[in-house]
Amino acid sequence: MQYVQFQLQLAIRMLALGPGDIRSRLLDAYYPLHTIQKEDLPPHLQKDWQWITKQFIRFGPVKDQTGKVWIGVVEHTMRKIRNNTGVKIVERIILLDDELQKWIETAGERG
Repeated sequence: MQYVQFQLQLAIRMLALGPGDIRSRLLDAYYPLHTIQKEDLPPHLQKDWQWITKQFIRFGPVKDQTGKVWIGVVEHTMRKIRNNTGVKIVERIILLDDELQKWIETAGERG
């Protein structure tokens, strides 16, 4: 769980302090986030994680006539989303981190 928490907090830091608009900061934050698997999270947080990850791949990659990927799915999606959608994704990432922290603290009290 410490690994997941570290990756989430690294992404949040990139979102808060990174250059560019929300979409470019989300693109940068995707790299620590993509290493987290649904199964790495407590069951009650897995649906939130699935929603977040789906937001990063809503639009497919851009391919040329031969089928070669020209622009990857995440980059293409971040280029196409609106700023308000980006804000919703960021909010959900922060809420997930908060809920994970609460769960860790509660598990420690039980443990």
